[in-house]
This record gives sequence, structure tokens and C-alpha cells, in this order.
Amino acid sequence: MNYFLGFNVEPSRTFVVTPDGQDYLELTLQTPPVHAPSDEVKVEFQVQPNYFYNGTRCAEFSSVIFNQANWQVPQKINISFADYGCCSYAITATGGGYDWYYITPSIVVSACDGEAGHACKDRACGL
Repeated sequence: MNYFLGFNVEPSRTFVVTPDGQDYLELTLQTPPVHAPSDEVKVEFQVQPNYFYNGTRCAEFSSVIFNQANWQVPQKINISFADYGCCSYAITATGGGYDWYYITPSIVVSACDGEAGHACKDRACGL
């Protein structure tokens, strides 16, 4: 399991999506949502371009909302192909006291031809 500030992500690896296949991750919160205007925590994935990963949106993510009842229950998030590329995505959350995190954890998605969840046929990110 990969522990990020505020989140637990499983599995801990680069995620691979293809035009014909999806990958997924499971996410839990490390602390329960606090009572705020909303007791729910909405988690989103925002593309984070940098010197190593391109800025395109190469993947799409299913949405997830945590609350007092499910914050420790792993929620499966499907990752689907959007366009070819290697992208870094910031995991962001709003509501339930998760708005204040200043260090944003991120994951890497490789969108390519190959076997979803396992490998790229031609080249991997950064090669």
C-alpha cells in the first residue's frame, strides 16, 4: 500500500491504460471526514504537467465520495484511456476537512498500446 498525506492508494505503481482496457486503484482516507459545511469528501484527479510528464489529459477517472460510513472502506476508482501520453495526476479532495492539505500527492498514468494494468507495447513513460 502506498501512503500519501491523507490517502492510502493500492496498488503502488504506475498505472497503465490502453484504448481497449482500463486500470484501477483503490483509495481510502487516513482520517475520517470532520464536520464542516459538508461531511463528505469528494476526491478528484487533476493533471499536473511537469518537466517529465506531458500536460495532456491521458486518462479519465471514476468519481468517489467518502463520508463517515465509508472513509476506511477501499473505494475502487476506474482509470480509462483518454489520449496517448504519460501523465501525472494530483489527488485532490474537497470537503470534510480535506481542503487544507498543502502537499498534493500524485500518481502516474501511462496511456499507450499494450496490456492495460501491466505494460506498454512500444515505450514506457520517460523512455
